[in-house]
Amino acid sequence: MKVKREYKQGVSIIICFYNAGEKIIDTLQYIKKQENRSSENTELILVNNSSSDNSEEIILNTMKDFDTFTWKIVQENKPGLSNARMCGLNHVSYDLIVFCDDDNWLSSNYLNLAEKIINADSRIGVLGGIGTPVSTVDFPDWFANAKRFYAVGPQMPTTGRVIGVRNVVYGAGMIIRTDVFNEVLDKGFVFQSLGRTGSNLSSGEDSELCLAIQILGRHIYYDESLTFQHFIEPHRISLGYFKSLTNNMDKSGFYGRFYRDYFFGQNIQVKKYFWFKEMIYTFLDLIIKLFTFKFNIRRNIDLILFLGKERSCYDKNVEHILKICKQLQS
Repeated sequence: MKVKREYKQGVSIIICFYNAGEKIIDTLQYIKKQENRSSENTELILVNNSSSDNSEEIILNTMKDFDTFTWKIVQENKPGLSNARMCGLNHVSYDLIVFCDDDNWLSSNYLNLAEKIINADSRIGVLGGIGTPVSTVDFPDWFANAKRFYAVGPQMPTTGRVIGVRNVVYGAGMIIRTDVFNEVLDKGFVFQSLGRTGSNLSSGEDSELCLAIQILGRHIYYDESLTFQHFIEPHRISLGYFKSLTNNMDKSGFYGRFYRDYFFGQNIQVKKYFWFKEMIYTFLDLIIKLFTFKFNIRRNIDLILFLGKERSCYDKNVEHILKICKQLQS
């Protein structure tokens, strides 16, 4: 029988980094400015996800005189944001976790507000805020319609429970109850997406986790008073990068989408050659799009290629996800 770990009341900040370089300096300066925090209620865990640059040296120099609350660097050699966050979870001491990306600048009252909001409603499992994009260059006109792909902008029209088609919050600045995170893991949840891995723009792990937590019976909540700035490097503000980002997001969801389907009540039956039937449906949808002059066909093509590549394990993996979903509801 697994022994339940006890956590102190407070916040563990987890920053996962890979070759963060000097951009992490500003992130840490905003962490230092958090109001009314001490080692009695706060800790900072920095997870080095196999960096090959001098990120650790930069962090040590930036934090060398900081003693307002405890902080440490831990190592995760398996690539991928999901692996790095799991590593961070193993080191936390407090009952709330804030996932702060290495380019997120949290407002000075972020931790205080997060605690107040999430502790006011025990049904909330995950809490998200609103990110504002900042950069050293001007944002192009097309960026206004691309904000959510960069983890910025409102996540709902107003503060409240996150419901509707999307039903998730982005991972930047996400707050999660530590015991809820552990509970979904105890019930068999595993990340299908590794998340960002080096220069690979894979994502989707945050959506998987939010959906699993909702299947568990907890709420996802958004509060527009919870604010941070998201520094976006100039090379990421290009149509080429944006296209690569969205394509990788689509690919990342080919397995994780079954959490969403289950949550919305779809009765999925994995029978013999399920992968092949999925391929046929996707191909027919592609043909329809071609004949109706709908040219958003990239996802269809990628899914067909993915199904062909995964055909030997696809059905088993989908069955495993559906099994996890049932365990989450038990």
